[in-house]
Amino acid sequence: MDLITSMDLINDLDLTTGLDLINDLDLTMGLDLTTGLDLTMGLDLTMGLDLTMGLDLTTGLNLTKGNARHSGSLLLNRYLNISLGTPGFPGGAGTLRGDMMAITGAWAEALKAEFGKPYYRELYKTVLDEYRTQTIYPPSRDIFNAFAFTPLEEVKAVILGQDPYHEPGQANGLCFSVHPEVRIPPSLVNIYKEMETDLGCRIPDNGDLTGWAKQGVLLLNTVLTVRAHQANSHKNIGWETFTDAAIEVLAGLDRPLVFILWGGQARRKKSMITNPKHLIIESAHPSPLSAYNGFFGSRPFSRCNEYLVSQGITPIDWAGTGAHRDSSKTSKTNERDLIKHG
Repeated sequence: MDLITSMDLINDLDLTTGLDLINDLDLTMGLDLTTGLDLTMGLDLTMGLDLTMGLDLTTGLNLTKGNARHSGSLLLNRYLNISLGTPGFPGGAGTLRGDMMAITGAWAEALKAEFGKPYYRELYKTVLDEYRTQTIYPPSRDIFNAFAFTPLEEVKAVILGQDPYHEPGQANGLCFSVHPEVRIPPSLVNIYKEMETDLGCRIPDNGDLTGWAKQGVLLLNTVLTVRAHQANSHKNIGWETFTDAAIEVLAGLDRPLVFILWGGQARRKKSMITNPKHLIIESAHPSPLSAYNGFFGSRPFSRCNEYLVSQGITPIDWAGTGAHRDSSKTSKTNERDLIKHG
């Protein structure tokens, strides 16, 4: 990279004296970017400078100016977009600014080999360009919410979706889930109807499934981003390879999990799940186009909880999305109630 022609650093970087960064960039303190260095203008970190190779910033990266010091996980704040073994994408259409939490903890360790593979580097570049030039959902800070809200060590059940909702304000990084103020999409309406029939729960008044995720239900789309108004527009750009790797990690765990596979695309992942400790629950997709072809009446929620309880695992409170229990059908919340009422 020719620093003289791509960015004039004469005022702040003295390149004639062995890269003297004392005034504005103190490399003796673990790359201290707290003063005087704005990387959002004049220096494109996605072109001409590959920070995924040859530059180890995994320790001592101090972005105190943006309140972005986050030990070991690299919180990508408003002043810097870098892929350093953990993925990050910019904030929204036409901008390089935005916050995004990287994949962290056990998930980062389990998936670290993916981040250095050619397909992932190409995926990163493609998605970066899409966020710059198109309206993309979800907001970049929410791309990896499935991994953030459900740490690997806490996963009890997995529900697979396809790609995010593609209308404004819907997608929040969890499959089938929307923000509380957003109208509940038709597929989720059917999911709630089946839950009501299966468990005797009232249908929740909003579509936010964060409560499921925080109880150990991994709500994973197989494609994690989408263009506005264009379903499946990010199909086959690399996300499927990445999420397949996550499914393989889960399938390889030596403890019981429940995989809930709705629809043909999710059911094709069944061949990846060979550990006899895992339970697979499969049916038609809850979409209005297919729900009456086997989704309704499949009882996925009670079957999941029956299996978890049989393995000594605390069941999921599926009504924990914010719904109220129906007192006419449910007298108390205990393991039997969470499995099946009446």
